[in-house]
Amino acid sequence: MKCMNCGSDFSTPYCGQCGQEASAARVTPAELKRGFLRAVSLERGWIHTMVDLTVRPGTMVRNYLDGKRVAYIGPFKYALTMVGLYILTTAVIGVPVSRDATAAGDAIGGLKREFGRFIQRTGQFLIVSLCPIRAGVT
Repeated sequence: MKCMNCGSDFSTPYCGQCGQEASAARVTPAELKRGFLRAVSLERGWIHTMVDLTVRPGTMVRNYLDGKRVAYIGPFKYALTMVGLYILTTAVIGVPVSRDATAAGDAIGGLKREFGRFIQRTGQFLIVSLCPIRAGVT
């Protein structure tokens, strides 16, 4: 079989020179879906990693450290994705600031308001910069 990408001969499911798949099927909705899932790595461990980290985190970490890694995604990819999702979520939803606590004599309300402003200004930076520390602690 000749590779449609680089022109070299091969007989395996993938070209040994460039890595393209042997099948040159028409682009269908199913093929587009498969390409999208491959791009976001849902085929390779996302759901399994999320479920295991939620239900049995100790077992998941032990399996990963013992070398059983095919079913899981890597820890850095997972951490960066979760930080990205958190930043995206807080950007869309926003960090609520109490509007009713603006009375001049209300020290607690003023503190809440200032803390809310601080989180709005620096929250994303703090989350990203403290991620290695949080990962080390957990």
